Amino acid sequence: MRFQLGCKKIYVVLSLIIVIILLFSFIKFKNSSGNDRSGIYTKEIYVLDYWDQKVKVYNQHTYKFIRYWKDIENEFQYNFKEYSDILTSGNSITNNFSIIRYTETGVKTLLKLPTNEALFPLTFDNKDNMYFCRIYYNDDKTEKKRVISKYSKKDNQLDDLAIDVGKLMDVSVIGKKIFFTSYNEKEQKYELYESSLTGKNEIKMIESNLEDSDIYNINEELYLKSAEGKLVSQVKEYPSGEITVAYKDWLLFLDVNENNSQDLRIYSIDSEKYIYKTENLNGYNLNGYRLTIFKDDSTKKVDLKSLISI
Repeated sequence: MRFQLGCKKIYVVLSLIIVIILLFSFIKFKNSSGNDRSGIYTKEIYVLDYWDQKVKVYNQHTYKFIRYWKDIENEFQYNFKEYSDILTSGNSITNNFSIIRYTETGVKTLLKLPTNEALFPLTFDNKDNMYFCRIYYNDDKTEKKRVISKYSKKDNQLDDLAIDVGKLMDVSVIGKKIFFTSYNEKEQKYELYESSLTGKNEIKMIESNLEDSDIYNINEELYLKSAEGKLVSQVKEYPSGEITVAYKDWLLFLDVNENNSQDLRIYSIDSEKYIYKTENLNGYNLNGYRLTIFKDDSTKKVDLKSLISI
């Protein structure tokens, strides 16, 4: 009897253990499934806020802001005027600049600069070369000089161009020519120059007394931003925004409202008309022809190729 009773007790205990294991396994499975919003849906999404000049981290499920990628005072991330996953990150007081690559899943540092240098993205060409404004500082933190610096993603190398650029502001590359704007401190205006990327680096002034320094390469043609806020060439003109980003066959304009909310307009270069508008976004990411828009309460994916008109 004692033996049978003992066996019964063992059987009951084993049965309870099996039930507990099965219950635990079910709970674990349910938590790992798509129905549990605290599991897979807490994935973090990295988004560049063009206005704040900050890479921000959002919760994929709640779409709420979690933190800054770098929550350091005076630390900013700077973008090209053409859309790119390459940025620079640096501090407006201490410098500590670096070239970084960001995706929706994180940020990777590619190249770090000495503390007496700053680096700001300007443009890139069709050969995967990127051009920056590189500023060298004296020991007393005063500006020593500015140069155009070319970065090769393939070699992960930064090289200064032997071109005298003065107070460099912006750069565009068209074919074998490089165009740049420089600030004339005496006149308090901007000047446009042209030089060659091959052979002698001779400089020729094209225009002076410009109100704006922004220049763009659109379909291998140079466009200047006018005082009226339009992108103007010798034969055409396009609209622009407070922040204008060129991407493939489109221009993306961000306009900032009084409450700091951001509105997005997308303009087709080919059809010369607006094809999309949306309001109150926190930022956007691009991957191929897919545009992902991030708002306070949702995200939206848009196929750029499917957009025809508003």
